[in-house]
Amino acid sequence: MKWPMFGLFFRKMDIPVHRENSKLAYNALQKAYNAIDKGENVAMYPEGTIPLSAPRMKAFKNGAFKMAIDKNIPIVPITWQSCFKVINNPEKLFSPSRPATVKVVIHPPVYPKGTSDNSIKEMRDEVFGLINSALPKEFQKIKTQSPTQL
Repeated sequence: MKWPMFGLFFRKMDIPVHRENSKLAYNALQKAYNAIDKGENVAMYPEGTIPLSAPRMKAFKNGAFKMAIDKNIPIVPITWQSCFKVINNPEKLFSPSRPATVKVVIHPPVYPKGTSDNSIKEMRDEVFGLINSALPKEFQKIKTQSPTQL
């Protein structure tokens, strides 16, 4: 947010989540709810960050799934299969990256099936499984390492 060009883009088109401040994180979630109420599409990254282990995924957080259930809207899972080959280290501003074609799989929508905490877990696990299944085999998490409630 402090980098001049990136900050302008993110302030105008993005809803940044400040994970270190629970009040600001809550405000970001409310902005996403408001955007959905206006009929806007919202893209969320349920891991909460780009893990250094990418494309091997981290466990998903619940926010996107709670929002889908609260608003009774589907989640359209997307697998970015080869992004990790383009962005070498997402935590470093000047990490070498290169132009490339990125393979993307757009999965069928996953619709909410209930309103309980268990419904959040079921939806989260289903979306995780879909995205994970389209990753190259060597990067897929095995079933015994399924995401846990965060």
